[in-house]
Amino acid sequence: GVLVLAGIGNRINSNSIFSNTQEGIDLLGDGITLNDVDDVDPITGPNANNLQNYPDISSSTANSLGSAISGTIDGGTPGTSYLVEFFSNTACDGVNGQTLVGSTSSNASNANGDASFTFQTSAVLLGAVITATATDNTTNDTSEFSSCFVVTGEVSQPTVTINQAVGQSDPTLSGPINFTVVFSEPVNGFQTGDVTLSGTAGATTATVTG
Repeated sequence: GVLVLAGIGNRINSNSIFSNTQEGIDLLGDGITLNDVDDVDPITGPNANNLQNYPDISSSTANSLGSAISGTIDGGTPGTSYLVEFFSNTACDGVNGQTLVGSTSSNASNANGDASFTFQTSAVLLGAVITATATDNTTNDTSEFSSCFVVTGEVSQPTVTINQAVGQSDPTLSGPINFTVVFSEPVNGFQTGDVTLSGTAGATTATVTG
């Protein structure tokens, strides 16, 4: 892992840190440093990266279109933004960051110093064990890894309903013949090539709009 015994501005980004007997990033070398309210530590004594608070993940969900991870950072200085990096792990084995899945910038922190973030990716991370770090974009201090959070959700094929479009005569002898296709959840990439027509009407061509 990475041990920061002293000094500030030690930026630790875009790494793969795992299979350690202790935590992946350790500030001060005293084990997990829990977040403190308004990130005021250390007031006195040894200092390592200002003991930057790690992200508090509140939600991590996935569906067939991808994944979304949200949370907050309890910071100290209003107007501060943070780089939040997310890591996928095979297990929660000591607070590590095995595979970087992406990053996002938090909103600027509010008057209380609190900053929120939402990370979205097309990767379906269902079941993955997620950890995250926060790096203060002003001081370059990187936190320890956050607590583990398992991505939940449901990944299944959407159902589809095809109805004759409103205003379309039934039966009709002239084209085009319009249908409305309704999916049970939002989808991406539905194109003309995804439609197969069959029947006794002879040569047919499908056009997808909307």
